[in-house]
Amino acid sequence: AHVFAQSLLGNFTQRSSEACPPNFERRPCQMVAQLVVNGIGGKLCEVAIRISASGLQVKREVHKAIGVPVKDQRLFVDAVELKNSMMLSDVVQGGSASLSLVRRPAEYSKWILAVMSRPEGLRLAPSSAREIHEVVGAAIKQWGGRLLKYAADALRADRRLVLAAVTSDGMALQYAAEALRADQEVVLAAVTQQGAALQYAGDALRANREFVLEAVRSRECSEPRLKRARVHVTAMQYFNDVEMNLVGVPTMPSNALHYAAAEVRADREVVMAAMAPGPPPF
Repeated sequence: AHVFAQSLLGNFTQRSSEACPPNFERRPCQMVAQLVVNGIGGKLCEVAIRISASGLQVKREVHKAIGVPVKDQRLFVDAVELKNSMMLSDVVQGGSASLSLVRRPAEYSKWILAVMSRPEGLRLAPSSAREIHEVVGAAIKQWGGRLLKYAADALRADRRLVLAAVTSDGMALQYAAEALRADQEVVLAAVTQQGAALQYAGDALRANREFVLEAVRSRECSEPRLKRARVHVTAMQYFNDVEMNLVGVPTMPSNALHYAAAEVRADREVVMAAMAPGPPPF
């Protein structure tokens, strides 16, 4: 019996050790953080919770303490927001921290749920809802970047929101404000996701040799390929140098090159970069 008990104790110790991440070293897995939650008027409550808890679990504890619904809470540690999917340990170092609670208006929460429940939610939402960054951002995250079309003008000029939209769907660039369609980082993100998005870039970027060269070399941009049939006929449209024999080029130019300025399409290096073998389209 004594040997059996020792065996059980050994197995328990081994499992406890395996359950703790290596980077915790001597800190126990169940280390508890003491959190002070503050509002605009000062301290609201204190919460004791495991450092390994998620942002959602922290919000549930705050709800228990002061009654603010989870969906209405935004918690910040300094300038970093504790998202539902994050771990408390991502933003809190040590055993204590001060959090700031910003209460999201009930109307915001209502419209966020509405636009996430169906693709046409943002289109059918009132103009007041389409002016709310969080509402439009939630719709784009849930259903794709082209919902930028239904955002208020001010949000279509919001660089962070537009970047999120074009990263999701490059063709969302057509709905961005004019200034952002001339922004190299925004346009490159769009063209990388979808080569044809270059058609919506500002004239200066489409005529910028270095930018188009970077765009057609991007991995995703080179994916859209046309059929190999009549390769030489279509390829010749991209060159002014009729002495270049392109018969036998195995792949077609990047989709983005269709929308570059004429002088850029006549640039040998740009076109050869566009024709460079890339990953298969599927």
